[in-house]
Parts: sequence; structure tokens; C-alpha cells
Amino acid sequence: MPILTIAGAMLDTGFQQARELAEALAKESKDMKLVIEEIQEIPWKARLEKLKKGKGGKAHENNSGWCFLGSRSVRDFVFAGCFVTHSVEGYIGEATDFLVWVKTRYDKEPTIDSKTAATVANERFSAYRKASGNEFCFFDIKFGDGKTAKMVFEVNTRICPKTSKNFVQLCTGEVKEKGADGSKLHYKGTPFHRIVPGGWAQGGDIKSGAGTGGCSVYGKTFGDESFTIKHDRRGILGMANKGPHTNGSQFYITFKPLPFLDQSKVAFGWIIDGSEALAKLEECSTKNQRPTPDIVIVDCGTL
Repeated sequence: MPILTIAGAMLDTGFQQARELAEALAKESKDMKLVIEEIQEIPWKARLEKLKKGKGGKAHENNSGWCFLGSRSVRDFVFAGCFVTHSVEGYIGEATDFLVWVKTRYDKEPTIDSKTAATVANERFSAYRKASGNEFCFFDIKFGDGKTAKMVFEVNTRICPKTSKNFVQLCTGEVKEKGADGSKLHYKGTPFHRIVPGGWAQGGDIKSGAGTGGCSVYGKTFGDESFTIKHDRRGILGMANKGPHTNGSQFYITFKPLPFLDQSKVAFGWIIDGSEALAKLEECSTKNQRPTPDIVIVDCGTL
């Protein structure tokens, strides 16, 4: 039986149109098996490259990229896209190509318009968050050019509940007492103080922003909770430390897989949205690994 595969970014309206149409088609057709890959933004970008490489030929012409989603509640830009293949006919194309293919072959129109697809995308993202059981935090990051970009993190409260709680409360600023070092327990207004090329971005010094201080919501430091989550991809979120059991408020975000950190740093989450912000962090100018000019978290909290 032929297999139709629809892969794409969850928050992309084109993908949601293609998915809805494909599901309607699969219900009516007895000669096709449907496979859906609905992926968050950061892993989607990596998955897309693998799909293009695996199919070759015209698949390399897939132009998925930055897409403006003005109706989206989380942010305005997303690395979006859709990749459609058929086990017999090969690579079909992006969402628009698939809609034409269905019209030509089955004389069937899209089941939802783009406005409805945007609503569906947000609803499915909300359902994903609820089903995960995890917490979701965001940073609004202001860069040297004056522009702001958003990052959204999923923090694994099941594997690392204590580490996640520390990060969440530093994002919300809900702990009003001063920290053990006298600092305000809030990431808002703090800079990314270190960019390691080909490695990671580091921030969270709530004391001075210089990269020498910071403390947790539990006291000066707290212990390493778990090394279960691996540094196996771009966008992993972990706690920076000065050795075993010295976690405070400083964190890092990886630019690529960094397996050498797996047994010394506690990873507790990952970016699910924010390719633009992560790319700008990676590409910023630095002096002795310090971004120039400053890159600052101007707002943060939970979704």
C-alpha cells in the first residue's frame, strides 16, 4: 500500500492545511497509508535537513524557512515548513505543492483556510503543552541591533523537578526575597555574558551580569539532580556550574550536540521555539567571548 508522509512544523499554517487535507483524504481512500510527523520548530529545522538529504533531487529545492505568523500568540516569526513525500511518486513538495497534487489527482479542495489553520496550529500547540506535563518558559531577548526575538523552552519537570522549579521561578521572579548573595531572583534585565563559538550561549548571572556570580532560589547553590537528559542536539538547556553540586542561576543553551557535558552538567530542558534568537546569539560579535554590544533578557516568564 502506498504511503503518504506529511512532515512539518506544528505552528506552520501551511503544514496544518496539508495535514487536515491529508487526514480527510485518508479517511476516504482505501489505497493509501498516511504518516504524519508534527514537529516543534527547533527539531523541525534539523529534521528538514535530514529529509532533504535522504530524498535528494528536487527535495533540495524545498524552500521552508522563516515565516511570518502575525496571528500567533507566542511570537511573530517561526522556522516553518512542510515536506510531503509519496512512497510511489516520490517527493511531492511543500504544502502548496501538495494542495495542487490533491486537486489534480483527487479533485479535492483544502478543508480549512489559512486563518483557520493558524487557529488550529495554536490549539495543537496548547494541547501539546498540556499533554507533556512539563513547564514552558520564555525569554524576550534584545540584541545589539535593538531588535527583540523570543525563545520558548520546555523544561522537564518529571526528570528534573527541582532544577526546573529553580529555572521557572527565576523566569517569573515570583520569589520576592533576596537571594543568598543579595541578588534579585529574576532573569529579567540580565545579559548573556558568554558566547562559546561552536559550543553554547551562557547567561543567568543575576548578581552582576559579569559571569562570576548568581545563586539559586534554594540558597547559594544546589545539587546535581540528574544526568538523564543528554546534550544530543542543538538547543539543549542546562545549568552552568563550577563543579559537582554547584548549580545556581547560570544556564547555557547549546549550539550543537555536546556529549562531553553529559556527566558533568545537568540538562533539564530544550528550546522548542526560537531558531531566530538562537541563530542571532550564535552569530553575534564578541570580545573575549563577551557579546558586544550587550544581549539582554528584557522579559521572561511562563506560558
